[in-house]
Amino acid sequence: MVDARFQGRGVGRAAFLQVIEHVRSRGVFETLELSYVPGPGCPEPFYRALGFRHTGRFDEDEVVLELALAR
Repeated sequence: MVDARFQGRGVGRAAFLQVIEHVRSRGVFETLELSYVPGPGCPEPFYRALGFRHTGRFDEDEVVLELALAR
C-alpha cells in the first residue's frame, strides 16, 4: 500500500513493476496471482492496467487476478 499523500505519483506502479520483474526473473513461475476485495475504491483498475486478468475464481470474498509471466 502507498500512503494516500503519495498516491497518484507512480510510486505504487514502480514498486509493483519491480516485484513483477523480480518474480519473472526467477523463471520458476508461469503466472503471478493476487486478490482484492471488490467495492468502491478497490485496486482493480490499477491491477488491470499492469496486465492482470480475471481468473473467474474467488478466494473467499476476494476476486483473484493473474498475470502471465512469460514474455
